[in-house]
Amino acid sequence: MTTLNEALNAVMAEVREVRKTERNQAQKFTFRGIDNVVNAVAGPLRKHKVRLKVDNLEHTITGKQNAKGNPVTFVTVKNRYTWVGPDGQTEENTVVAEAMDFSDKATAKANSVALRTFLLQALMLPTDDADPDHDYIEETRPQQTQPAQQGPNWAEHYQTALAKGPDNFAAFLQWAKKQGGPAEMIQAGEQQLAKHKGGPAVEGEVLTDAN
Repeated sequence: MTTLNEALNAVMAEVREVRKTERNQAQKFTFRGIDNVVNAVAGPLRKHKVRLKVDNLEHTITGKQNAKGNPVTFVTVKNRYTWVGPDGQTEENTVVAEAMDFSDKATAKANSVALRTFLLQALMLPTDDADPDHDYIEETRPQQTQPAQQGPNWAEHYQTALAKGPDNFAAFLQWAKKQGGPAEMIQAGEQQLAKHKGGPAVEGEVLTDAN
């Protein structure tokens, strides 16, 4: 009896190519629809007694918006396709596909894309180039947010102002208040500044004598 591999080789020998005969008027491109592919392979598969089973493994439905803000239904499917040969031998393959639609046909479209993709790849059907979906829908994408800008490096500014003397340090503290600097830092700076007014700098600090 003919094995599954032999039967599939015979099918591939008969189905030479599937031409693009359909036209998407909205986006002005030709495409190869599911009907074209099924019509091309159905006869040879029956002739060589090869059957195809399909099982849906995953099915997700999500509401989205297109570029114009109109609601669309976005569907993804994961299907398992099983060849059954004339001798009962089987072979499994898995395909993931997606589709969008304005009405209630997104699931049907996703399944059609999955089947078309599987047949084209499994039987190595010649194609001119990659097939876009029949109905192309532009989806809105969230804008990438710019990373938040870093605030002032308070510790660095504090030490720099401190090294330049009491007047510069006092000006820094006033600026820090206007910029919403850390309250604890400002309070500590004012206390430190008060200790040095009219007196020498404390050992280990950079503040100079105010006189």
